[in-house]
Amino acid sequence: MIALIDAHKDHPLVKEHFYQVAIVTLIVPGSGEATMYLPEFRDGLNAALIWDDAKDQWGSGGWIPVAHAEADITCPPSAFGMQYMQGNPAFPTVAALLSELYGTRPSQQH
Repeated sequence: MIALIDAHKDHPLVKEHFYQVAIVTLIVPGSGEATMYLPEFRDGLNAALIWDDAKDQWGSGGWIPVAHAEADITCPPSAFGMQYMQGNPAFPTVAALLSELYGTRPSQQH
């Protein structure tokens, strides 16, 4: 994941909002526990994760609030869970997804 971030280091979302590579563990129905390493971006007290799927497409559940600046994206009252990762638009490239997230930052909605 660090290579992915490095490859897109000039994108404004990466330059301004990359926070960390989050370690996320979810219970996947029918498959059991799955641990993923996902790039996390922060915009104030909002966070977003991105991932790729088996079809080489990119997705995100979008921006969700976190409790405080040091809060993990998975900690309640965060809206993170399996539903965050399902039913989202797929993007053909990571650059397209980064641009979508950059354009929907909560801080620019005011």
